[in-house]
Amino acid sequence: DNKHQMIFEAMGSAYHKNTNLDELSISDELGIMDKLESSGGLMYLMEISSKTTSAAHAEREAGVVKELAIKRGIVNRCVSVIQNAPDKSLTSSDIISDTIDFLSKAGQVNKRSKIYNMEELVQIGKDDIADKLNRRAKGDELTTGYAGIDRMIGGLRSMLFEIAGSPSMGKTDMTLNIARKMADRGIPVGFISAEMNEPEMIDRVWGLKFLINRTNITNAQLNEFEDATIYRDREVAKMPIYMDFTSKPTANSIRVKLMSMKAKYGIRAAFIDHMQVMGWHTNHKSENANWREIPKALKNIARDLDMPVILAAQLSRDVAKSKREPILSDLREAGEEDADVVLMLYREDYQTDSTSGELKVFIRKARGGQTGLVKCGYDRKTGLIAEEEWNQTTIKQAEQHTDRADTGHGDEDAYPF
Repeated sequence: DNKHQMIFEAMGSAYHKNTNLDELSISDELGIMDKLESSGGLMYLMEISSKTTSAAHAEREAGVVKELAIKRGIVNRCVSVIQNAPDKSLTSSDIISDTIDFLSKAGQVNKRSKIYNMEELVQIGKDDIADKLNRRAKGDELTTGYAGIDRMIGGLRSMLFEIAGSPSMGKTDMTLNIARKMADRGIPVGFISAEMNEPEMIDRVWGLKFLINRTNITNAQLNEFEDATIYRDREVAKMPIYMDFTSKPTANSIRVKLMSMKAKYGIRAAFIDHMQVMGWHTNHKSENANWREIPKALKNIARDLDMPVILAAQLSRDVAKSKREPILSDLREAGEEDADVVLMLYREDYQTDSTSGELKVFIRKARGGQTGLVKCGYDRKTGLIAEEEWNQTTIKQAEQHTDRADTGHGDEDAYPF
Protein backbone atom coordinates (compact mmCIF):
# COMPACT_ATOMS: atom_id res chain seq x y z
CA ASP A 1 0.00 0.00 0.00
CA ASN A 2 0.93 3.70 0.00
CA LYS A 3 2.42 3.60 3.56
CA HIS A 4 4.77 0.78 2.71
CA GLN A 5 5.74 2.48 -0.55
CA MET A 6 6.81 5.61 1.36
CA ILE A 7 8.73 3.50 3.92
CA PHE A 8 10.47 1.61 1.12
CA GLU A 9 11.53 4.90 -0.52
CA ALA A 10 12.92 6.12 2.82
CA MET A 11 14.87 2.86 3.26
CA GLY A 12 16.35 3.32 -0.22
CA SER A 13 17.41 6.88 0.62
CA ALA A 14 19.02 5.76 3.92
CA TYR A 15 20.80 2.88 2.16
CA HIS A 16 22.38 5.19 -0.43
CA LYS A 17 23.66 7.39 2.43
CA ASN A 18 25.32 4.34 4.06
CA THR A 19 23.05 4.80 7.07
CA ASN A 20 21.93 1.88 9.26
CA LEU A 21 18.47 0.65 8.31
CA ASP A 22 16.86 0.94 11.75
CA GLU A 23 13.68 2.59 12.97
CA LEU A 24 15.30 5.92 13.85
CA SER A 25 17.25 6.41 10.62
CA ILE A 26 14.22 5.50 8.49
CA SER A 27 12.10 7.84 10.62
CA ASP A 28 14.61 10.65 9.98
CA GLU A 29 14.44 10.03 6.23
CA LEU A 30 10.64 10.11 6.27
CA GLY A 31 10.84 13.37 8.21
CA ILE A 32 13.13 14.87 5.57
CA MET A 33 10.66 13.71 2.90
CA ASP A 34 7.79 15.20 4.99
CA LYS A 35 6.07 11.82 4.97
CA LEU A 36 6.56 10.63 8.55
CA GLU A 37 2.97 11.17 9.73
CA SER A 38 1.37 9.96 6.50
CA SER A 39 3.42 6.73 6.63
CA GLY A 40 2.17 5.87 10.11
CA GLY A 41 4.79 7.55 12.30
CA LEU A 42 7.58 6.18 14.47
CA MET A 43 5.28 3.85 16.44
CA TYR A 44 4.20 2.11 13.23
CA LEU A 45 7.83 1.66 12.19
CA MET A 46 8.66 0.08 15.56
CA GLU A 47 5.65 -2.23 15.26
CA ILE A 48 6.84 -3.45 11.85
CA SER A 49 10.38 -3.89 13.15
CA SER A 50 9.24 -6.02 16.11
CA LYS A 51 7.64 -8.49 13.70
CA THR A 52 10.67 -8.76 11.45
CA THR A 53 13.58 -11.18 11.76
CA SER A 54 16.88 -9.98 10.29
CA ALA A 55 20.57 -10.82 10.22
CA ALA A 56 21.12 -7.86 12.53
CA HIS A 57 18.83 -9.45 15.12
CA ALA A 58 20.66 -12.76 14.76
CA GLU A 59 24.02 -11.08 15.34
CA ARG A 60 22.71 -9.31 18.41
CA GLU A 61 21.29 -12.55 19.81
CA ALA A 62 24.58 -14.34 19.13
CA GLY A 63 26.39 -11.62 21.04
CA VAL A 64 24.07 -12.11 24.02
CA VAL A 65 24.66 -15.88 23.95
CA LYS A 66 28.45 -15.40 23.80
CA GLU A 67 28.40 -12.92 26.68
CA LEU A 68 26.40 -15.33 28.85
CA ALA A 69 28.77 -18.18 27.95
CA ILE A 70 31.81 -16.13 29.01
CA LYS A 71 30.13 -15.18 32.29
CA ARG A 72 29.22 -18.82 32.92
CA GLY A 73 32.84 -19.78 32.33
CA ILE A 74 34.00 -17.14 34.83
CA VAL A 75 31.56 -18.47 37.43
CA ASN A 76 32.83 -22.03 36.86
CA ARG A 77 36.41 -20.84 37.19
CA CYS A 78 35.62 -19.12 40.50
CA VAL A 79 34.07 -22.35 41.78
CA SER A 80 37.19 -24.22 40.67
CA VAL A 81 39.42 -21.76 42.55
CA ILE A 82 37.38 -22.27 45.73
CA GLN A 83 37.61 -26.04 45.38
CA ASN A 84 41.35 -26.07 44.61
CA ALA A 85 42.45 -23.57 47.27
CA PRO A 86 42.64 -26.17 50.09
CA ASP A 87 44.61 -28.63 47.90
CA LYS A 88 48.08 -28.89 49.50
CA SER A 89 49.64 -30.14 46.26
CA LEU A 90 48.95 -26.78 44.60
CA THR A 91 50.68 -23.52 45.47
CA SER A 92 48.89 -20.20 45.49
CA SER A 93 51.04 -19.17 42.51
CA ASP A 94 49.79 -22.18 40.53
CA ILE A 95 46.17 -21.25 41.19
CA ILE A 96 46.70 -17.56 40.45
CA SER A 97 48.65 -18.27 37.25
CA ASP A 98 46.01 -20.66 35.90
CA THR A 99 43.23 -18.21 36.72
CA ILE A 100 45.02 -15.30 35.06
CA ASP A 101 45.64 -17.44 31.99
CA PHE A 102 41.94 -18.33 31.81
CA LEU A 103 40.80 -14.71 32.23
CA SER A 104 43.26 -13.57 29.57
CA LYS A 105 41.87 -16.10 27.09
CA ALA A 106 38.30 -15.14 28.01
CA GLY A 107 39.18 -11.50 27.37
CA GLN A 108 40.53 -12.36 23.94
CA VAL A 109 37.33 -14.25 23.07
CA ASN A 110 35.30 -11.22 24.10
CA LYS A 111 37.18 -8.88 21.78
CA ARG A 112 35.25 -8.18 18.61
CA SER A 113 37.25 -8.09 15.41
CA LYS A 114 36.76 -5.04 13.25
CA ILE A 115 37.04 -4.66 9.51
CA TYR A 116 38.80 -1.43 8.64
CA ASN A 117 38.49 0.43 5.37
CA MET A 118 41.58 2.11 3.95
CA GLU A 119 40.50 5.58 5.06
CA GLU A 120 40.42 4.37 8.67
CA LEU A 121 43.82 2.64 8.32
CA VAL A 122 45.35 5.79 6.81
CA GLN A 123 44.15 7.82 9.79
CA ILE A 124 45.47 5.21 12.24
CA GLY A 125 48.86 5.34 10.49
CA LYS A 126 48.97 9.15 10.63
CA ASP A 127 48.04 9.14 14.32
CA ASP A 128 50.76 6.56 15.02
CA ILE A 129 53.42 8.69 13.28
CA ALA A 130 52.25 11.81 15.13
CA ASP A 131 52.37 9.96 18.45
CA LYS A 132 55.91 8.73 17.78
CA LEU A 133 57.09 12.21 16.80
CA ASN A 134 55.49 13.68 19.92
CA ARG A 135 57.11 11.06 22.18
CA ARG A 136 60.46 11.55 20.46
CA ALA A 137 60.28 15.29 21.06
CA LYS A 138 59.60 14.68 24.76
CA GLY A 139 62.31 11.99 25.03
CA ASP A 140 59.58 9.48 25.88
CA GLU A 141 59.95 7.17 22.88
CA LEU A 142 60.50 3.47 23.52
CA THR A 143 63.95 2.67 22.13
CA THR A 144 66.94 0.52 23.03
CA GLY A 145 69.05 3.68 23.45
CA TYR A 146 71.49 2.41 20.80
CA ALA A 147 70.99 4.65 17.76
CA GLY A 148 72.39 2.16 15.26
CA ILE A 149 70.19 -0.67 16.51
CA ASP A 150 67.10 1.55 16.74
CA ARG A 151 67.55 2.78 13.19
CA MET A 152 67.49 -0.81 11.95
CA ILE A 153 64.73 -2.33 14.08
CA GLY A 154 62.53 0.76 14.38
CA GLY A 155 62.71 1.05 18.17
CA LEU A 156 60.74 -1.01 20.66
CA ARG A 157 57.08 -1.92 20.13
CA SER A 158 54.58 -4.36 21.60
CA MET A 159 56.50 -7.35 20.27
CA LEU A 160 58.82 -10.11 21.43
CA PHE A 161 62.50 -9.15 21.17
CA GLU A 162 65.17 -11.78 21.78
CA ILE A 163 68.77 -11.10 22.70
CA ALA A 164 70.66 -14.34 22.10
CA GLY A 165 74.20 -15.41 22.75
CA SER A 166 76.39 -18.15 24.15
CA PRO A 167 77.05 -18.27 27.93
CA SER A 168 78.92 -15.17 29.20
CA MET A 169 78.66 -13.47 25.82
CA GLY A 170 76.95 -10.40 27.32
CA LYS A 171 73.18 -11.10 27.22
CA THR A 172 72.41 -9.95 30.77
CA ASP A 173 74.61 -6.86 30.41
CA MET A 174 72.86 -5.93 27.14
CA THR A 175 69.41 -6.23 28.73
CA LEU A 176 70.58 -4.19 31.74
CA ASN A 177 72.13 -1.52 29.51
CA ILE A 178 68.86 -1.12 27.59
CA ALA A 179 66.80 -1.10 30.80
CA ARG A 180 69.14 1.49 32.35
CA LYS A 181 68.95 3.74 29.29
CA MET A 182 65.15 3.65 29.42
CA ALA A 183 65.06 4.27 33.18
CA ASP A 184 67.46 7.21 32.82
CA ARG A 185 64.81 8.82 30.58
CA GLY A 186 62.17 8.26 33.23
CA ILE A 187 60.51 5.30 31.51
CA PRO A 188 59.48 2.64 34.08
CA VAL A 189 60.40 -0.95 33.21
CA GLY A 190 60.00 -4.38 34.76
CA PHE A 191 62.91 -6.82 35.03
CA ILE A 192 62.47 -10.50 35.88
CA SER A 193 65.74 -12.21 36.73
CA ALA A 194 65.41 -15.97 37.07
CA GLU A 195 69.16 -16.54 37.40
CA MET A 196 70.66 -13.91 39.72
CA ASN A 197 69.81 -12.98 43.29
CA GLU A 198 69.32 -9.50 44.71
CA PRO A 199 72.95 -8.68 45.74
CA GLU A 200 74.32 -9.92 42.40
CA MET A 201 71.90 -7.72 40.50
CA ILE A 202 72.56 -4.50 42.43
CA ASP A 203 76.32 -5.10 42.06
CA ARG A 204 75.83 -5.18 38.29
CA VAL A 205 73.65 -2.08 38.26
CA TRP A 206 76.11 -0.11 40.39
CA GLY A 207 79.03 -1.19 38.22
CA LEU A 208 77.18 -0.15 35.07
CA LYS A 209 75.84 3.13 36.39
CA PHE A 210 78.99 4.39 38.10
CA LEU A 211 81.65 2.57 36.01
CA ILE A 212 83.00 0.63 38.98
CA ASN A 213 84.66 -2.76 38.61
CA ARG A 214 81.94 -5.20 39.63
CA THR A 215 84.42 -7.64 41.08
CA ASN A 216 85.51 -4.97 43.54
CA ILE A 217 81.88 -4.46 44.59
CA THR A 218 81.22 -8.18 44.96
CA ASN A 219 84.38 -8.70 47.03
CA ALA A 220 83.85 -5.47 49.02
CA GLN A 221 87.29 -4.23 47.96
CA LEU A 222 86.36 -0.65 47.12
CA ASN A 223 88.67 2.34 47.17
CA GLU A 224 87.58 5.54 48.91
CA PHE A 225 85.98 7.06 45.84
CA GLU A 226 84.04 3.90 44.97
CA ASP A 227 82.93 3.41 48.54
CA ALA A 228 81.71 7.00 48.78
CA THR A 229 79.96 6.77 45.43
CA ILE A 230 77.92 3.73 46.45
CA TYR A 231 77.07 4.87 49.94
CA ARG A 232 75.97 8.29 48.73
CA ASP A 233 73.99 6.79 45.85
CA ARG A 234 70.70 8.47 45.13
CA GLU A 235 70.59 7.94 41.36
CA VAL A 236 70.24 4.16 41.29
CA ALA A 237 67.83 4.26 44.23
CA LYS A 238 65.46 6.44 42.21
CA MET A 239 65.67 4.54 38.91
CA PRO A 240 62.18 3.33 37.82
CA ILE A 241 63.23 -0.31 37.42
CA TYR A 242 61.10 -2.89 39.23
CA MET A 243 62.66 -6.32 39.69
CA ASP A 244 61.51 -9.82 40.53
CA PHE A 245 63.88 -12.68 41.41
CA THR A 246 61.61 -15.75 41.37
CA SER A 247 63.47 -18.88 40.28
CA LYS A 248 62.06 -20.88 37.36
CA PRO A 249 59.08 -18.60 36.64
CA THR A 250 56.54 -19.90 34.14
CA ALA A 251 55.04 -17.78 31.39
CA ASN A 252 51.78 -17.64 33.33
CA SER A 253 53.46 -16.42 36.51
CA ILE A 254 55.39 -13.85 34.46
CA ARG A 255 52.08 -12.59 33.08
CA VAL A 256 50.80 -12.15 36.64
CA LYS A 257 53.96 -10.30 37.75
CA LEU A 258 53.97 -7.97 34.75
CA MET A 259 50.26 -7.21 35.08
CA SER A 260 50.89 -6.28 38.71
CA MET A 261 53.91 -4.11 37.80
CA LYS A 262 51.95 -2.35 35.07
CA ALA A 263 48.99 -1.67 37.36
CA LYS A 264 51.12 -0.50 40.31
CA TYR A 265 54.14 1.17 38.67
CA GLY A 266 53.05 1.81 35.08
CA ILE A 267 55.88 -0.17 33.47
CA ARG A 268 56.11 0.23 29.70
CA ALA A 269 58.60 -2.53 28.87
CA ALA A 270 59.54 -5.93 30.33
CA PHE A 271 62.91 -7.70 30.45
CA ILE A 272 63.28 -11.43 31.17
CA ASP A 273 66.68 -12.98 31.92
CA HIS A 274 66.74 -15.62 30.69
CA MET A 275 64.68 -18.20 28.79
CA GLN A 276 66.67 -21.33 29.66
CA VAL A 277 66.10 -20.90 33.40
CA MET A 278 62.35 -20.48 33.05
CA GLY A 279 59.86 -23.16 34.04
CA TRP A 280 57.40 -24.78 31.67
CA HIS A 281 53.72 -23.97 31.78
CA THR A 282 52.86 -26.85 29.45
CA ASN A 283 53.10 -30.63 29.75
CA HIS A 284 54.35 -31.75 26.37
CA LYS A 285 56.23 -35.03 26.38
CA SER A 286 58.94 -33.53 24.23
CA GLU A 287 61.34 -31.16 25.99
CA ASN A 288 61.84 -29.19 22.80
CA ALA A 289 58.07 -28.78 22.44
CA ASN A 290 57.94 -27.29 25.94
CA TRP A 291 60.75 -24.85 25.10
CA ARG A 292 58.96 -23.72 21.95
CA GLU A 293 55.84 -22.81 23.94
CA ILE A 294 57.68 -20.22 26.06
CA PRO A 295 58.34 -17.67 23.27
CA LYS A 296 54.78 -18.14 21.99
CA ALA A 297 53.37 -17.32 25.43
CA LEU A 298 55.67 -14.31 25.92
CA LYS A 299 54.73 -12.94 22.51
CA ASN A 300 51.06 -13.10 23.55
CA ILE A 301 51.93 -11.30 26.78
CA ALA A 302 53.60 -8.49 24.78
CA ARG A 303 50.46 -8.03 22.71
CA ASP A 304 47.98 -8.38 25.59
CA LEU A 305 49.83 -5.96 27.88
CA ASP A 306 50.75 -3.62 25.01
CA MET A 307 54.46 -3.45 25.81
CA PRO A 308 57.72 -4.79 24.39
CA VAL A 309 59.01 -7.97 26.02
CA ILE A 310 62.80 -8.35 25.77
CA LEU A 311 63.85 -11.95 26.37
CA ALA A 312 67.45 -13.07 26.81
CA ALA A 313 68.04 -16.52 25.30
CA GLN A 314 71.12 -18.71 25.63
CA LEU A 315 72.76 -20.47 22.71
CA SER A 316 74.68 -23.67 23.21
CA ARG A 317 78.39 -23.59 24.06
CA ASP A 318 79.01 -25.44 20.81
CA VAL A 319 78.27 -22.23 18.91
CA ALA A 320 81.03 -20.42 20.80
CA LYS A 321 83.44 -23.35 20.53
CA SER A 322 83.02 -23.37 16.78
CA LYS A 323 84.45 -19.82 16.76
CA ARG A 324 81.84 -18.61 14.29
CA GLU A 325 79.29 -15.86 14.31
CA PRO A 326 75.82 -17.07 15.40
CA ILE A 327 73.06 -17.46 12.84
CA LEU A 328 69.29 -17.56 13.20
CA SER A 329 69.06 -21.34 12.98
CA ASP A 330 71.13 -21.58 16.20
CA LEU A 331 67.99 -20.31 17.93
CA ARG A 332 65.74 -22.96 16.42
CA GLU A 333 64.45 -24.35 19.73
CA ALA A 334 64.35 -21.01 21.54
CA GLY A 335 62.03 -18.70 19.65
CA GLU A 336 63.34 -18.38 16.09
CA GLU A 337 59.79 -18.56 14.70
CA ASP A 338 57.95 -16.48 17.29
CA ALA A 339 60.38 -13.66 18.03
CA ASP A 340 59.65 -10.49 16.06
CA VAL A 341 63.20 -9.17 16.43
CA VAL A 342 66.34 -11.22 17.13
CA LEU A 343 69.65 -9.68 18.21
CA MET A 344 72.57 -12.13 18.37
CA LEU A 345 75.75 -11.23 20.28
CA TYR A 346 79.27 -12.30 19.39
CA ARG A 347 82.75 -11.46 20.74
CA GLU A 348 85.87 -12.65 18.97
CA ASP A 349 87.75 -12.38 22.29
CA TYR A 350 85.19 -14.68 23.97
CA GLN A 351 87.79 -17.32 24.83
CA THR A 352 90.45 -14.86 26.05
CA ASP A 353 90.97 -13.01 29.32
CA SER A 354 90.40 -9.63 27.71
CA THR A 355 88.18 -7.40 29.85
CA SER A 356 87.17 -5.01 27.09
CA GLY A 357 86.80 -5.18 23.37
CA GLU A 358 84.38 -5.28 20.47
CA LEU A 359 80.91 -6.76 20.78
CA LYS A 360 79.14 -7.49 17.51
CA VAL A 361 75.35 -7.21 17.59
CA PHE A 362 73.88 -9.09 14.63
CA ILE A 363 70.30 -8.20 13.83
CA ARG A 364 69.22 -11.53 12.36
CA LYS A 365 65.49 -10.87 12.27
CA ALA A 366 63.61 -7.58 12.30
CA ARG A 367 59.91 -7.41 11.66
CA GLY A 368 59.24 -4.05 10.03
CA GLY A 369 62.97 -3.25 10.02
CA GLN A 370 66.18 -4.47 8.47
CA THR A 371 68.86 -6.98 9.35
CA GLY A 372 72.54 -6.17 9.64
CA LEU A 373 75.42 -5.58 12.05
CA VAL A 374 76.03 -2.95 14.73
CA LYS A 375 79.43 -2.88 16.44
CA CYS A 376 79.66 -1.92 20.09
CA GLY A 377 82.38 -1.65 22.71
CA TYR A 378 82.01 -3.90 25.75
CA ASP A 379 83.77 -3.32 29.06
CA ARG A 380 83.31 -6.52 31.05
CA LYS A 381 84.65 -4.96 34.26
CA THR A 382 81.70 -2.58 34.55
CA GLY A 383 79.19 -4.15 32.15
CA LEU A 384 79.08 -1.02 30.00
CA ILE A 385 78.13 -1.60 26.36
CA ALA A 386 78.55 1.45 24.14
CA GLU A 387 78.17 1.99 20.42
CA GLU A 388 81.45 2.08 18.58
CA GLU A 389 81.26 5.69 17.46
CA TRP A 390 81.69 6.88 21.05
CA ASN A 391 82.73 3.83 23.05
CA GLN A 392 86.51 4.23 22.92
CA THR A 393 86.52 7.36 25.08
CA THR A 394 83.86 5.99 27.43
CA ILE A 395 85.50 2.59 27.82
CA LYS A 396 88.89 4.21 28.45
CA GLN A 397 87.29 6.43 31.09
CA ALA A 398 85.79 3.36 32.76
CA GLU A 399 89.13 1.54 32.81
CA GLN A 400 90.93 4.55 34.29
CA HIS A 401 88.22 4.95 36.91
CA THR A 402 88.20 1.33 38.06
CA ASP A 403 91.98 1.27 38.31
CA ARG A 404 92.23 4.35 40.52
CA ALA A 405 93.74 3.52 43.88
CA ASP A 406 93.02 6.79 45.65
CA THR A 407 90.56 9.36 44.40
CA GLY A 408 90.43 11.85 47.20
CA HIS A 409 87.20 12.67 48.94
CA GLY A 410 84.51 11.85 46.41
CA ASP A 411 84.19 15.26 44.79
CA GLU A 412 80.90 15.56 42.86
CA ASP A 413 82.77 16.64 39.70
CA ALA A 414 84.66 13.34 39.70
CA TYR A 415 81.48 11.32 39.07
CA PRO A 416 81.64 9.57 35.71
CA PHE A 417 78.01 10.43 34.91
